[in-house]
Amino acid sequence: MDKLTKEEIKVLFETINNNDDEINNILLQDAEMNNEIQNAIIMATKTFKKKRISMKGFVEKTIPQYSEKKFVKHFRIKRNLYKSLTKRYEKSLDYPNHIAQKLCSAPKSMALFLWFAGHPCSFRSVGRRFDLSISSVSRVIERCMMFLSKLSPKVIKWPDEEQKLQTSEFFKNKAGFLKAIGCIGGRRFTFDPAVSNKKEYIDHNGNPSICVQAVCNEDKKFVDVQIGFPGSSSKSWVFQNSDMAHKLTECGEYYVLGDSAYPCTDNLVTPYRDIGYLTIEQKEFNEKLSSCLTSVVDQSFEMLKQRFPQINYCKLRGIPKICHFIRACCVLHNMTSEDDLNFALEPEEVQTETVELQMGDIAKGNVVRNKICQDMRNQ
Repeated sequence: MDKLTKEEIKVLFETINNNDDEINNILLQDAEMNNEIQNAIIMATKTFKKKRISMKGFVEKTIPQYSEKKFVKHFRIKRNLYKSLTKRYEKSLDYPNHIAQKLCSAPKSMALFLWFAGHPCSFRSVGRRFDLSISSVSRVIERCMMFLSKLSPKVIKWPDEEQKLQTSEFFKNKAGFLKAIGCIGGRRFTFDPAVSNKKEYIDHNGNPSICVQAVCNEDKKFVDVQIGFPGSSSKSWVFQNSDMAHKLTECGEYYVLGDSAYPCTDNLVTPYRDIGYLTIEQKEFNEKLSSCLTSVVDQSFEMLKQRFPQINYCKLRGIPKICHFIRACCVLHNMTSEDDLNFALEPEEVQTETVELQMGDIAKGNVVRNKICQDMRNQ
């Protein structure tokens, strides 16, 4: 590639209309482009690009002056975790290993993603704060999102035998459930409706949404997450078509706790259906189970939504991207501490759904539930 003159570079940038994506494509067109030409193009971006209204030096000058409390308030995680993730991201394959990375460093990229996830903001407002175009913001978010999503197998893990014993001890002391290893629940997260099969994702409130099913432990951490089912799906349908339905069959004597929207099986314990004929023991059983669900899975989802408000109405386009973004937020949730933010943990009202299950499965589930209820009474 021949050396570009200053006038040629000026014409080039007028032609591509100051688009950062086009600039990056040019930088990548020739793998043998020497450093002199690369640096000339980068310098030209500062000379010939139209000035945008933006903050200058936000990452380099402003953020280092933040106190730890203010940093957590804006970026939703502690500074040490931010630095650790930045180093890991910089070494990952998701971080672009070419000259274009000089336009957005790893610390700036991670800070941008955390700001986007931690505020109900638009791409434009994020771009102004971090001095990037909208297209660059989208690209950075997608890269960091994929990096964090890929960490999920190491961060969101099903408990081993030792962890099962620890969790079951917690539920035993709290409510008398001797072999409970977590609580299962689900939420719907609304997103931008620009999808081809929009009707499948319309929930009972008339909003396009995605179902997220999760199992949480006593520390309010996710040990299993299923993401991507359309918002029109019921909890029981999501459960029966997820990997969790098979995984629970391999739990032996252990079980998880769920609300009345789920089927009652050998390894999934739900409340007794109240039609006016419950005994005192059955009512106490329902109250204890409801208490566990509220203090574990309900609060886990509330903490996730309050820590990352963007998840409540995701502005990303495309179902795969939205799923990866939600998973990335779940990964960050598991890596954070419960006491680093002040949460307003009020229980969310969840609409009761109809459960469809074969009679044989219902009979088996009832036997297990009745035995647990009897054990509680004998304690």
